[in-house]
Formats: sequence, C-alpha cells, structure tokens
Amino acid sequence: MAVMVAALIMDNAGKVAQSAITLVTEKAEDWKQVVPEAHDFHRECIHFLNIIDALRLTPDALQDDPPPAKPRPRFANVARAIQISRQFVKSSRRGVNDEETRPLNINGNNNSSSIINGGYGATSQQGAPEQQQNAEETTTQTRDTSQADQQNAQETTGTRGVSKVQKKKPRGARGLVVEITEHIEKSQKRLNKFIKEHEEKKSWYNKVKWAFRRAIIAKEHRDFIKDESNTIRHLLNDLVLCQKLAESSKTPNIEQFESDMTQEPYFFWKNHIGQSIVGKWNVFLDAYNLLYGKLGQADLAYVERTLKPQSGNEVTIYSFITFNRKHGFPFKKNIATTAPATEEPVLSEEARMEITKMVMKMVTDFSKPEMQKHLIALYGWYKGIKRNDTVKYQERANEWAKLVKESRDIEDEAQWNEQQKKAVAVDKARRELSFFYQKYMVMWRVGQVSREALNDVDFPGKSRIKDFLRTCKPLDRANFHIIIGNTGNWDEKGKPKVYRFLELFIAEDEKKKEDEKKKKENESKSSTEASASGNRQQTRTTEGEVSDLGVPRNAVGTA
Repeated sequence: MAVMVAALIMDNAGKVAQSAITLVTEKAEDWKQVVPEAHDFHRECIHFLNIIDALRLTPDALQDDPPPAKPRPRFANVARAIQISRQFVKSSRRGVNDEETRPLNINGNNNSSSIINGGYGATSQQGAPEQQQNAEETTTQTRDTSQADQQNAQETTGTRGVSKVQKKKPRGARGLVVEITEHIEKSQKRLNKFIKEHEEKKSWYNKVKWAFRRAIIAKEHRDFIKDESNTIRHLLNDLVLCQKLAESSKTPNIEQFESDMTQEPYFFWKNHIGQSIVGKWNVFLDAYNLLYGKLGQADLAYVERTLKPQSGNEVTIYSFITFNRKHGFPFKKNIATTAPATEEPVLSEEARMEITKMVMKMVTDFSKPEMQKHLIALYGWYKGIKRNDTVKYQERANEWAKLVKESRDIEDEAQWNEQQKKAVAVDKARRELSFFYQKYMVMWRVGQVSREALNDVDFPGKSRIKDFLRTCKPLDRANFHIIIGNTGNWDEKGKPKVYRFLELFIAEDEKKKEDEKKKKENESKSSTEASASGNRQQTRTTEGEVSDLGVPRNAVGTA
C-alpha cells in the first residue's frame, strides 16, 4: 500500500511539474517583460521532473506508512454543503463582483474581503449598508451551521467511540516530494491568475487602470517567483542528498571493505567480482585457478565448503575476508589437512635469495642474443601489418601454418625455399617464447615473494606481454586448425593456459591502474568543487553586502 501511495504522489508531482513547464514555455514571451525570474522557475521544474522520473525507478526510497483513509461524506455534511452553496449564490447576487477591478490576492485569502474593504481598483462605497447586511446574515448562518456540525461531530464520536486522528505528514524523500509539489502548485496558480487577468478583454477605462496596476503586481510576482525558485532549489538539493543516502545505506559495495583486507585479495575481488559484495562461485574459482593455479581436490572441497553456502552458488565478501584472515591469500597448499598457524610464516633469507635468483635468471635469459634472434624472426613475419588489425594477423598466421606443414613433408632442409625457412624460424620463436611465459606463470604462482620480486624489476612488462599475445596467439590457433587439423573450438579445446593467465593478468593490472586514476580524479574534482563552492559563497556574501547599501547593481550604467 505504501508503494502505491508513493507512486501516486510521484505521478501527481510529475504532472504538476510538467504542466508548470508547459505553462512557462507557452507564456515565455509575455513573461520576458513582466516576470524575468520565470525562467528560473522553469528550470527548477524541469530539474524536479527529472528527479521524479529517477525516483520512479526506486520506489522503495519513498516507502512510508500509508495515510489514513478519508471518511466517507455523511448526509449532514452534504446538507451543509448545499446550504452554504445556496447562501453563497444569494450573497453573490446582491454584492458587486467585478473581476476586472478585483485586486491581486497575494496572501491567498478570499478576495471577497478585498472587494468590500477596497484596494487597487476597488468599487465605490455605494451599497455598503446592503453589503454589511449580507455579511451579517452570512456570519449568523455560518455560526448556526458550525454549531450544528459540532453537535453532529460529538454524536458521531460518541457513537463510534473513536478519537479524531490527525493526518500523518510524509517524511524523508516522500515529504520533500510533497513539499516541492506544493510550491510548484502555488507558483503555477499565481502565474495562471496573472496571465488570465492580463489577457482578459477590458474596456478602455479598465485598460488604463490595469496599466497602472500591472507594474506593481509584476514587481510582486518577480519577488514571489524568485523566492519560490530559491526554495525549490534548496529542496531539490535535499531530495538528491536524501536519495544518495538511501542508496548508499541500502547497497554496500566492495570499497567499504578495503581496510579489512590486504591489497591483493581486495583487487582480486574488485577486478573479477566487481563492486558487489556477493559474487558467483564459478567466476571466483575460474579467476583464482587462472591466476594462482588449481587447488587440489581436498583443498577445493574445503574452500568450497567454507566459502560457499550449501544451498547456493555464491560467495560473499564476509566469508572471503574471514577465510583470508585464517589462511592468507593466495590460499596456501594443503590447507585442508594442516591446521592454520597462529602467526604468518616468515620465509628465511635463503629462500628469498633462491626466489630472487630464479627471477634474475629469467631476466638474463630474456636478454640473451638467442632470444633477440627469435623476437626479430617473429616481428619480421608480421612486418607491414597494423598492430590492431587482428584479421590480418590471423591471415598471416594461417600462411605460416601452411608453409610449416609443407616443410615437414620435405626431409632435406636444403630443399626448403626462403619462405619455408622463415616459417620454421618463426615456429622456433613461438615455442621458445611460449615456454618462457609458462615459466613466468609458474614463478608468479609460487608466492607473494616472487610476485613482489617480479614487480620490483618491472619484468617482463605489460607491453612485452601484449606483443606475445598479439603475435603468438594467432600462430597457436593456426597450428591447432591447419597443422594438427582439428576442427573444434580452439578457445575451449586447444588454447594453452598461459594465454588465459596473461589475458587475465593484463586485464587485472589495467583495471587496477584505471581505478587508481579514477580515485585521484575524484579527489581532485572534489577539492576543485569545494574551492569553487567557497568562491561562490564568498561572491554571494559580497553581493549581499553591496545590495544592503541600497545601491542598484546597474546604477552606474543607468547614470
């Protein structure tokens, strides 16, 4: 019921805002001369309508207790309404009700009092005794009617035994929507009345009177619309803030748990699961196996039983943090059979030196002349092709596979032609580079020390890994389909694991750098907005001080 009521409130608010926008658009030409601040009101109405459309997508933010049902009209109330309407018709016939000479109702009160008491364009004092008599009759009948209503209300209360319940005012975002709607409706009624009075057909005498009155009324309208626009602007700011707070409190994200984990498990979750605190188990397991190697059967069963609920296929950030604090990340080997240590084991200096030697040997092997020869042969095969043209790369790789297949049918290497010799050299380079990056994958999975050592020397680097994927992956695909003759799906059956590992490694690294870049941009943007807001506030204060002196801003230009 609360959702339905909230939807009705939003629909009503949207319709009011839309009608106000239509009115301002149609009457924009007239208001340029009379109500310059109307364009501010127009802009705020459009802003409000956009927020209403956004709030329709999240009705939960507007849920509240439903308002009490309206009581059904009783026969006594209907009779009272008929009696009042008859008396109103009777009194209106006797009084003078000249719409043309009626002054503008600023305070929203009944204009009949203004007609009797006078004002701008008020009628003459002829017939004043008759008006006074009508007013006294109306007051007497109204008093009698109110006494009858009071008696009916007491009888109803005594019969039902129910006390009068006051209406509950909406709160939160819903209350802001209602308040903004009221301001828009009030402004729209006032502007409608002004336009109607401006466009009404008048006699020459009333035209002259309206020309004098319009200047004063236009000034009142400008002040009114300006105040309403400022009020709506502040309420819109509160509404947006309320909505943001509701969204942030409802849906926690991974960034709120950054301080509960080390960098490696935090970025692993953020890059492969995303901002959500709940992820799919198969996505989690595939990403872990590619980056850190497959878990044993016993370890996999233990991890799955601990991280994943029995009735679901999801893993939450809470179980992930708890498991990391107990077993570290990446998970240690044989965690299912060994008890977790009370303290994190520390590697000896000898073990660290051995890992460092292995990393440095990889760097040295990559710098040897033989590796340089392989790289020249590989890059030369794709010479003249643009780096981002994957189709041309694959076509060239298919040509290589055909030449290699032909060369294997020729036993004497001396009978190979020049293209076949180049193709065989490219095949050797493919094997050597593939073996090198497989060693790199194994080194990465050894542990945290090896990963830190590889990051410290910045080896092999993102650009070299991308070159390997761009040049060797098409060759392995062509080898699978043309040389081996397999017609199956290469990505599922023939793609080596080293490619999946490197692709995931590159994507994770790029996403990490992109997140850090966005974080810095947001921090700089926040500081810039804060300084700009301070400058605007200082400017407003200065303008307010100048205006308090009573000197118009354009006084110098006018003079």
